Amino acid sequence: MAVTIDHLTKAYLERRDTLSAMNDAHTLNTATVKEEMQKLETALMFKLDEQGSTSAKTIYGTPYKQKWEGTKVKDREAFFAWVKENDRFDALPASCTKTIVLEEDELPPGIEYTSGYKVNVRSAAK
Repeated sequence: MAVTIDHLTKAYLERRDTLSAMNDAHTLNTATVKEEMQKLETALMFKLDEQGSTSAKTIYGTPYKQKWEGTKVKDREAFFAWVKENDRFDALPASCTKTIVLEEDELPPGIEYTSGYKVNVRSAAK
């Protein structure tokens, strides 16, 4: 039997559907465990705070507090004004959006553009 585009497409869609179902099941299975872990982290934080400590060695392991930090640009114009005013262009990520590059007549200096083709498969209407 010759392999046809029909056969290849059917096989691809079957695998994609299987993978999607596996991912959905995985997400569903892990959600409960993640929620339970979050509750345990909260309880551990409460206990550490109650004891006035940053860690507690147990026979099972050592829960400890670790500081985390994050940033988010909430006012783009104000942030860019600060960057310009203070000559802090190092505060900007070194990336360039594809949209900007495609709008230009020439590539901005230091930017490499690549393109190609790949195969996608759309299911037939059911």
